[in-house]
Amino acid sequence: MIVIGEGEETFGELYDEINNDTKDYEKVNGLCIRDKLHDFKFTAPRALISDLNTVPYPAYELFETEILFKHSSLPMSVESYNAKRRLSTVWERGCPRGCTFCSHNGMSRIDLQNIYGEGNRKDGEKLVRISDKENDTFQLPARWPTPEYAVNNIKLLKERFDVDFISVLDENMTSNLKWTKEFCDLYVKEGLDKTVKWGTVGDAPSVAVKPEIVQTLKDAGCVYISFGFESASDKVLNEDIQKGQLRSHLQTVIDTLKSVKLTPITTFMIGNMHENIDDLMETVDFWIQNGAEIDPFICTPYVGSPINYENRDFILQQYDTRLKLVADGRFNVSDELLQKWKLKAMDTFMKECGDATKYTATVSQYFTIPELLALKEFMYKQDTGRMLQMAHQKFDETGLEQWHHSEKWAKYCGVCKAEKELRQIIKLSV
Repeated sequence: MIVIGEGEETFGELYDEINNDTKDYEKVNGLCIRDKLHDFKFTAPRALISDLNTVPYPAYELFETEILFKHSSLPMSVESYNAKRRLSTVWERGCPRGCTFCSHNGMSRIDLQNIYGEGNRKDGEKLVRISDKENDTFQLPARWPTPEYAVNNIKLLKERFDVDFISVLDENMTSNLKWTKEFCDLYVKEGLDKTVKWGTVGDAPSVAVKPEIVQTLKDAGCVYISFGFESASDKVLNEDIQKGQLRSHLQTVIDTLKSVKLTPITTFMIGNMHENIDDLMETVDFWIQNGAEIDPFICTPYVGSPINYENRDFILQQYDTRLKLVADGRFNVSDELLQKWKLKAMDTFMKECGDATKYTATVSQYFTIPELLALKEFMYKQDTGRMLQMAHQKFDETGLEQWHHSEKWAKYCGVCKAEKELRQIIKLSV
């Protein structure tokens, strides 16, 4: 059996049922039960917890805190790097954004739609609405406990373990501006801003709309905010990422952070579905204009994410060439054998997904993993000359449009500059 999504209530009911004589597991909501060797079925969806204040704080006394503290230094800011007793907290569940690459492990309405609809959110929504009605609730894409709950959590950690730094690992704290402001006000009121510095993860569109929130965070003891910028190409941000942010939002965030003397910390990814060489150049150009040093991730299509559902067969074919050959119509095999290969390929893929800094499968319609690895290195070094030289070479070999860069990037392109110079020499000699 697998518990889907939030496990606090489900696991308790499951434990009780294990100890019952009837062992009627199908009456426990929120389970996936193996029926036979390869068959499984879902019980009814488990409603998300509507009041997160009812969730007890973790049993910190069971943590090996002294071992954790020895390795708690984090190179995100001077304060986090020098921390001797840093711990992490997380209060937000789910996320208000609908990023195509993301999954929250069943802790948001969007996740449940995808899980129960097998990637079709409309079908999944029908089941989630039944759960809403039965439980007299409405399960939100993102939920928080009260700011008081969060501040009391940190007070507990300070009193019990004398922590000197807290990493708030909420998905994107600033997406809930009202909650964030109330948290900061209460944090200062309790005097924690002087004794326990902290850092968090921010949301570019919300900060761009209300940039003054950054000063509020800093005044409350926040010393770093990390942002998932993903790409500086508006095309990729709109078509592929779908977070609701644009390049202009990213620039406003960087300018705001610099204005209050916080170092911008941002993450980017390459290898999105429709991203071509021009889009990658838009991103590198953004880094150059802002003096940024970035080593981008390669987009990982995690199980449960929309891009995984959309590209499932393409992903599995990268782990078993037989699936590709069968899909191309070159061979025919039984459905049972095909399913066996798919499950094995999925198992291999999932085992590789533990570290987002490593490559797994790609969903790119344009670039292979070896090409993305080369582009990633060139981008990190801001070696636009090598990027565009590679583009010219690939375009000459294949004629594929994704390798043809626009005139906009001629200023960075050694090949274009050389061709221009040679034309001028020939013209003068004639």
